[in-house]
Amino acid sequence: MNDMPYALTIPYRDPLGAFAAFAGESNVAFLDSAAENGGRGRYAYIAANPFWVLSGGEKTNPFDSLEAKLKRFPMRIDPDLPPFQGGAVGYLSYELGRHLERLPPLVDPGLDVSDVGLGLFDTLAAFDSQTRQAWIIARETETPNRLPPEHRAQAMAARIQNVPAPGPIDWELAATWTPELSRGEYEDMVSRVIDYIHAGDIFQANLTQRLLSVMPQGLDPFMLYRRLRSLSPAPFSAFISAPDGTTILSASPERFLSLNTEGLVVTRPIKGTRPRGRTPGEDKALADELSLSEKDQAENLMIVDLMRNDLSRVCRLGSVEVSELATLETFANVHHLVSEVRGILFSNLGP
Repeated sequence: MNDMPYALTIPYRDPLGAFAAFAGESNVAFLDSAAENGGRGRYAYIAANPFWVLSGGEKTNPFDSLEAKLKRFPMRIDPDLPPFQGGAVGYLSYELGRHLERLPPLVDPGLDVSDVGLGLFDTLAAFDSQTRQAWIIARETETPNRLPPEHRAQAMAARIQNVPAPGPIDWELAATWTPELSRGEYEDMVSRVIDYIHAGDIFQANLTQRLLSVMPQGLDPFMLYRRLRSLSPAPFSAFISAPDGTTILSASPERFLSLNTEGLVVTRPIKGTRPRGRTPGEDKALADELSLSEKDQAENLMIVDLMRNDLSRVCRLGSVEVSELATLETFANVHHLVSEVRGILFSNLGP
């Protein structure tokens, strides 16, 4: 089996418009760099028609299942193409941590959403917004009844070329978000966390809740994503239509983890936030306030220590370092303090 990718150069077009050809399908993903940020918003990818899917409800450890499948399809990287050239795309839930750590059982399983939903993709479109180039990248996987890479690439290219540009964003259909917890319930939870900290049981907790709404009839997920992207463009945006029917729309400014072929693993945690100002002067004042805030600096340092500890469990001794600490970064709607921790992964770990 040829483990190098086949690449078909195609005319560059707006990746969002190209994805319109696939947005109504299941098992598709759009990894969207909707905003450039220090070189971290350069590439966008469209993945469709996976040759294997992994969804929730698996009795075995999903990490083991994915690892075993990936080992059957070794993939060499072409350095002249964008860095992602095929593989797994999807989502992993927080609840999957129970396969990695000893944690108490869930009190409330929450929404009826699978713990994992991803596909293995041997065909994708890649877009380089910096050089204005685009490719269809396809691979051999020896999957029965699978068309050759050249045929799959040409078929995907034709769909992207022929789809018309999306029309105007529809802002008419609307709904109301409802928090799961009342203000009193949330404040009680905060009080309990403070008591746990004073008792020495924990040193931090991540208190969250869901905001729920009913999708208005006639509003499809892709239109909702286009609204989100317009209001809050971010370097790590995504539209994922998972195998179980779940659709995830994301507009994240944060790189949680990256791993390259040399084993370099990087995390860029965010702690510390201020809104953008209504005038240039107010905007600068809010940014300066954040940069000088002792509280926000302390919170950022705390998450850096946590990430250093986590990477030290899987990285070579002495390789973990803090390459940035509490750097101010500005996005469409907020200012953030961002740090960077990096290390070299143990050679027996990683995809």
